[in-house]
Amino acid sequence: MPLKPVAYIVIGGLLANTLTATANLDVVDSLTRAFENIAQRKEAKQEEVRAKLPNALPCESMGWMGNCNEINNQQKRNPLAHIQAKSRSGTEMNFPPGTSSADMRHALEQSLESAIAVREYRNKVIGEAQLAADLMRKAAWVTGPMEHLPTIDELLATEKVPLNINTSNLDVSFFTSSTCSTCGYQLSALNTLRKKYPFLKIRVYQMDNNRVYQQQKLIDEGYTSRILSTKEILALSRKGVTDAPALFIDNQQTKTRQHIPEFASFRRLEKHLQAAAYIKTAQSIEGNQ
Repeated sequence: MPLKPVAYIVIGGLLANTLTATANLDVVDSLTRAFENIAQRKEAKQEEVRAKLPNALPCESMGWMGNCNEINNQQKRNPLAHIQAKSRSGTEMNFPPGTSSADMRHALEQSLESAIAVREYRNKVIGEAQLAADLMRKAAWVTGPMEHLPTIDELLATEKVPLNINTSNLDVSFFTSSTCSTCGYQLSALNTLRKKYPFLKIRVYQMDNNRVYQQQKLIDEGYTSRILSTKEILALSRKGVTDAPALFIDNQQTKTRQHIPEFASFRRLEKHLQAAAYIKTAQSIEGNQ
């Protein structure tokens, strides 16, 4: 029975789709091979460049390392990678970039000779550092003081001079306890602060009921202090203060507060005071405009 025109159209369409799909596969294969060839040529070119780079390790004098040539190849590919070195017996150790060959040798070889080599290396390093320091001192004698680098005497002199901080509206509240390991350091920094700024109001609050601690560490040292009640400690916890040390700097005029939840050095406390006073000054200037 002869095929109808519709059947011819369907068969023709199927053949056309098959030929198109085959052609598309050929194009995809060709493109894939082309990209692979490009990647291979690029890798070969990079390998040629790496081959011209100097080796990081002198393998001819490092017989105590079992994979020296492999490490040189790795370092050329990724200079910042850790050095995965192996001893002659196969023990593997990782060394950060910049580790001296003497240190690597001693870690891998563990011999008297390697220990002597480490000592000699470190002695040379110390000698070079001393020579560099001596040259810097001589350079200072020749050129004189550096314009933007204060001397130690200048730094010590400025440390005794109070910064231009208006402390009249600033309050410092410090929370301590007898079990706090860093609170003693914080009290020492606060003591330096109150000597430099005698009109600054500093209050210390104790978060436990150790009367001996309060007497010896707070009252005898001249701090205005008191022991907090259980209700006050619960209220503090709702504000985020769950343990000592904690410190607040309040600007009573602008109603602003800085919360310092950990130990702060004297210099850092001084900067916080300066910031708290600056907020007041800035808002006063803004209000006058």
